[in-house]
Amino acid sequence: ESAQQPSLPPPQALPPRIPASPPQCLSPSGSCVLDGNTENVSKPLAVEAQGTDAAGAKLATSAAAAVACKSSAAFGCEAAPGEDGEESVAFGAAAGELPAASIQELDEQSIEHEKAARLLVRAAAQQEALMAVMQSKEARAGMHEGVLEQRQQAEQHLRVAEEKRVLALRLRAQHDEKAETVLRWKDVSVDVPETPSDYVRAVLRRDAAGMFRIGLKEDAGGVYIAALPESSSDDERGLLRVGDYVRSLDTQPVSFWNLDEAKEHVRKTALPLTIEVFRYTERSAESGAHPARAEPGLAALGSGAVDLADELHRKVMELRGSSSSLLEQLGALKESVGAELESRWKGIVDAGRDTLEENGHSLRELSEQWGGQIQKGADSLKLKVEHFVEELKRKGDETAADAAGGGFSPPPPPPPFPLPPFPVD
Repeated sequence: ESAQQPSLPPPQALPPRIPASPPQCLSPSGSCVLDGNTENVSKPLAVEAQGTDAAGAKLATSAAAAVACKSSAAFGCEAAPGEDGEESVAFGAAAGELPAASIQELDEQSIEHEKAARLLVRAAAQQEALMAVMQSKEARAGMHEGVLEQRQQAEQHLRVAEEKRVLALRLRAQHDEKAETVLRWKDVSVDVPETPSDYVRAVLRRDAAGMFRIGLKEDAGGVYIAALPESSSDDERGLLRVGDYVRSLDTQPVSFWNLDEAKEHVRKTALPLTIEVFRYTERSAESGAHPARAEPGLAALGSGAVDLADELHRKVMELRGSSSSLLEQLGALKESVGAELESRWKGIVDAGRDTLEENGHSLRELSEQWGGQIQKGADSLKLKVEHFVEELKRKGDETAADAAGGGFSPPPPPPPFPLPPFPVD
């Protein structure tokens, strides 16, 4: 009843969510206004870190604001209206250069946020297990409130991790624009990852065979869609693309799930599956078009990877054509072999039938022959038994007559032939 809860940070230790509205950039002096307070930014990225869990994870509270408020000599800040009435920050590359360590730090912080979310989810699960053995209602109520708090904190960690990941992608794309310019001057095209689009939600339904017809895989970025075969069900799979990262299944976040857990959820789902993905697009260096991302990580490999993908596609088509011809040959061979086996089987059955008929005829002849002999022996035995009975009756009559006359009669003469002790054929 008085089970101890795992040591976790209090709710107030969690840093507030990064505000959606961007800070305002001022003069090239490098100063910035954050919630009415003026702060000088001396580094390209100022991070205010706090410890949020027992593992000592570093959670940045104002990383996006600090990056956005770098002096205008290095960046130009502008607020652009985004979807749902919120504002988003668009960064423009200028003369300055962003260190790669800042982007790496944002990636590491995003990973730490996800780790903290996993710890909170596990702690909430342990507390739920303890609630089952508690006797006091007050203790259970307090434990339930703690579980809800931990889950809420886990969701906040996931949101902050996603925002940091998006910010790192934006800064990385900006950082690579200079390299792209140099490679263009050398007449080499490179696909540069662009800002990821918003979440895309679709509803999938099982087909006549009871399958959702979706393939999932996993890489360093998480679980993503690896295949979308055609389906007979009328669903919204047309909104999805191969390479989209899965962020939620039936409103349950999968950022800290592994591939097996995601597949298990899809298998157990009986109702239509609501899948929410985060789509990453890539920009062509020549035309500026935005083709769908075919595979995670392919864009960063450049045009050589695209040529390799085209070559692989051509090989697959050739193998598919050769496999179809091979299947036709196998089908013809199967028909010929099946016909030959059928004819041989028919011959075996006919020969067996003839053999059975011959054997049956022989058995009938043998039974008739033995039957005649048995009948003859039975008739002979019957005659001998009748003769023996008559002889016994005659002797009985004579004995009775002698007894009635009172005289002594000589013994009867022996029978004309001796009787066997038992009938013999």
